[in-house]
Amino acid sequence: MNTNKNAYEILNGIDCERKVFELPEEDGKEMIVVEISKNPAIATLACQMAGWRIKIDGKTALGSGPARIPAKQPKNIYEFLDYSEDADVAALALETNVLPTEETAKLIIEKTGAREVIVATFKGSSEIGLMNVIARVVEMGFFALEQLKFDVGKITYGWGTAPLPKLTGDVMFTSNDALIYGGVVKLKTEKWEAGLEEKIVSHASPTFGKPFKQLFEEAGDFYKMDPKIFAPAEITVEDTTTGKTYHAGGVDEDIIKNL
Repeated sequence: MNTNKNAYEILNGIDCERKVFELPEEDGKEMIVVEISKNPAIATLACQMAGWRIKIDGKTALGSGPARIPAKQPKNIYEFLDYSEDADVAALALETNVLPTEETAKLIIEKTGAREVIVATFKGSSEIGLMNVIARVVEMGFFALEQLKFDVGKITYGWGTAPLPKLTGDVMFTSNDALIYGGVVKLKTEKWEAGLEEKIVSHASPTFGKPFKQLFEEAGDFYKMDPKIFAPAEITVEDTTTGKTYHAGGVDEDIIKNL
């Protein structure tokens, strides 16, 4: 996990505390666990989310990390969060099969206004790539809440777990299955809106229940898929204002057992 730990540190941002670790096997599956105890909205939506698309030799690389903040990539996320930072050193992790060039570094410096840039790269089909995708389980819950315009700044704590699928040629599909059908998220927040929990689990999508590969093939395009499916399988929310706890969804064991 040493290499992965370095990758996670790049994604974390300056003023966030996020821990990622593996649990012993559960029912034959290795589990990834994520715990965010400080500024979870910034750690997930502002830093960890793969929200910066960068062209390298005509290929699109997906950028994650705190360099996204001064670059405001994408702009709508930072307007929603009402958050900004300046940076002397900008760190970005790129999911790409093509190594970044000097021009890539110059672009990042130009967009961020930083003096120096640190760029890490990994293939989506690699072990590091797989672990970074599965470690987005909490971010998935925040993304669903952002889509509904819930004030994620009220959330004080995030925890999540998801199974780590085998590294195969279908990893793009199985990693999404692991999150959509096996992702479990717990949040602590002020002033929760009762009933909202039912809308931020993958069960809310009419396409729930089919393997991701089948959904992708039926849609014909990633961006034509029902956006409601991109949510964790199960969520528990503790309202720290009222002391009430809310729960929705559940793990789909039939799909998870085949990962």
